[in-house]
Amino acid sequence: MLGMAKQLLQLQAAATHRRNGAGRRQLLAPVLPRHAPAARAGRFAACFLACLLALAAGAVLTLCVTVHRPEPDAVSDASPRGSGYAVVINTWKRYGLLKKAVQHYSGCAGVDAVHVVWSEPREPPEALRRRVLNCTQAAVEVRFVMNRGDDSLNNRFRPIQGLRTDAIFSVDDDLIVPCSTLRFAFGVWQSAPSAMVGFVPRMHWPTDPRGNTKEYRYGSWWSVWRTGTYSMVLSKASFLHKRYLDLYTNHMLPSIRDYVTENRM
Repeated sequence: MLGMAKQLLQLQAAATHRRNGAGRRQLLAPVLPRHAPAARAGRFAACFLACLLALAAGAVLTLCVTVHRPEPDAVSDASPRGSGYAVVINTWKRYGLLKKAVQHYSGCAGVDAVHVVWSEPREPPEALRRRVLNCTQAAVEVRFVMNRGDDSLNNRFRPIQGLRTDAIFSVDDDLIVPCSTLRFAFGVWQSAPSAMVGFVPRMHWPTDPRGNTKEYRYGSWWSVWRTGTYSMVLSKASFLHKRYLDLYTNHMLPSIRDYVTENRM
């Protein structure tokens, strides 16, 4: 999978070179980060929490694959059910961005449905509903997933009724991933359905490497750039199995979800 990701980076660099011309200066694309040792990855819940605390960070163009192994019977490694994937868009009072996101992702091949996670105190205005529903580019179902009176970041990981595919592409409303890149990432995810496959790598480090306390500090994108390694993929633009929604909401310690709610960035 990492080899496929490297090929993607090479193709993107070559395309940029052709567009800019041989005589222009180019920004260097980051080297694909190596996966951190498995011993540091920890359990899925701990890494997923670290991802949530970094949701405000910006996106990068690197395709990353992070494998978080749940319990053996939690996610099957067999071919995922359904031929496509659902797009789950997390939004908050950015109606123009939401409309653009729905319009873009509804036009990508392989998208079975678009689910908008709505966490504002009031229901979406009828005019907004019409604008969003009328901007779709294909016969793709668009639904608002209502979380009335609760603006917690935990909402984006609540199970969604009526999902017809195992694959979910979780994305923020301000991130537009090209359809061709999305199709490639979905293919990578299909080869390892228990993995998170995404575009925003991050790193976490032991607060005291020589101590016994299991406390960590968050490393931003610059940590990935400097070290060439990563230990997590943020859920703000990544494919994951729908089973993780149930694991996060119904099986993870409630204290972790409470911490996410209280420390929203």
